Amino acid sequence: MLARLVAAGGKVVSTDRLIDDLWAGEPPPRALNALQVHVSNLRRCLEPGRAPRTSARVLVTSPPGYALDLPHEAVDAWSFEHLFTAAVTERDADARARTLARALTLWNGTAYEEFADTGWAGPEVVRLEELRRSAVERWAAAMLDCSDAAAAVPELSVLLRIQPDREETARLLALAHYRCGRQADAMSVLRSTRRYLVDELGLDPGPALEATETTILTHGDSLMRSPIGVAPAPPPAVEPPRPSLVNGRPGDLQALLDEAGSTATSGRRLVWLGGEAGAGKSTLCRLLATELQNENWHIAWGSCPEVKGAPPGWAWRETLSTLTERIPLSEQDRHRLAPLSTDEDDTRTIQPFHLSRALAAYLVTVAASAPAASRARRRTPSR
Repeated sequence: MLARLVAAGGKVVSTDRLIDDLWAGEPPPRALNALQVHVSNLRRCLEPGRAPRTSARVLVTSPPGYALDLPHEAVDAWSFEHLFTAAVTERDADARARTLARALTLWNGTAYEEFADTGWAGPEVVRLEELRRSAVERWAAAMLDCSDAAAAVPELSVLLRIQPDREETARLLALAHYRCGRQADAMSVLRSTRRYLVDELGLDPGPALEATETTILTHGDSLMRSPIGVAPAPPPAVEPPRPSLVNGRPGDLQALLDEAGSTATSGRRLVWLGGEAGAGKSTLCRLLATELQNENWHIAWGSCPEVKGAPPGWAWRETLSTLTERIPLSEQDRHRLAPLSTDEDDTRTIQPFHLSRALAAYLVTVAASAPAASRARRRTPSR
C-alpha cells in the first residue's frame, strides 16, 4: 500500500482504486475493512509517536481515498524527479552536473522492484527508468562541458549495454572516447550502434549520430574540448541487468552455449548464424557474449565501417582495443601490431602477411589464458 501511494506522487488515490490495485482485481469479501486495517497499521509505522485519536499527518484521509502528505525530500523517487527538473533548467555546467549526480545517488536498484509486474507500478517504473537514463546522459554531457570526459565513459558504457538503441548515449560515449584520445574506441561505439539499429530494428542512425561519426573521422573542430571547469563527483554506477535466457530463442542460445562448452574437448569451433535483417542475430550474439563473459571468456567484436574514408583494418582495431584491456601486448607484439593498435600508421604500408602472423600470435596468447570467442559479421543474402 505504501508503494502504491508513493507511485501516486502525493495525489489522492480513491479507496476503490486502492482495493482494485492491491488485490489485483480480486478483492476479498470485506475488502474495505481489510483496507482500513492496512491504513491503520501503516499509520502506526509512519507515525509511531502519534497520540491516540489525533489526526494523521503523513497518511492522510482525503475523500475519496488516501494520500501521502510529505515533502519531496522525504521520498527518494520524488526527490530524484525534483532534482532532475531543477538540473534541466540550470545553465551552469558545474552546477548542473552536481545536481544530477546528487539525484542519481538516490537510486538503489530498480524502481518498485517488488511490484514491477503489477498493472499500477509498471507504467511508473518505465517513466522513472527513462528519467534515470536521461539523467545519466545529461550528467555525462555536463561532464564533457567540464572537460572531464573520462569520468563519463564508465556510466555511458553501462547505459549503452542496457539499451543499445539509445543513440544519444552512443553519441556522448563516442565523443567522450574521442576527447580521451581513443579514436578507435569512439568509432567502435558508433559501429556497434549502427549494427544494432540496422540488424535489430531495420533503421539507419539518426542525423546526430551520423554527423558525429563523420566529424570524428575528419577530426572536425566541433569536437574540441570545452573550457575547463570543476569536475563534479560522478554518479553511482548503474548496474546492468543480466540478460535472461528467455529471449524468444532460448533453444538457439542454449545450442550456442553447448557449442562453446565443447571447445574444452574439441578445440576451436565455428558457428554460422544467419537470418533476415531484424531476426535477432545480434541480440542472440550479445546474450551469448554475456553468458560467456560470466564464465571468464575473452570476448571480441569487430566490423568494418560502412562509410567512406574509414581507416583500413578497422575490424581488427576494434578487436585489439577490447582484448588488450585484459591481456596487454608484449613489447614485440606492440611493435608488430602498431598499425592496428594506434592511429598513427596506415595498415596499407605494412605487408598483410606479416601483420596477420603477428595478430595470430597474439590471439594464441589470449586464448591460452582463457577461452576466447569473436564475432565476424558479413552481409550476405539469407537462404
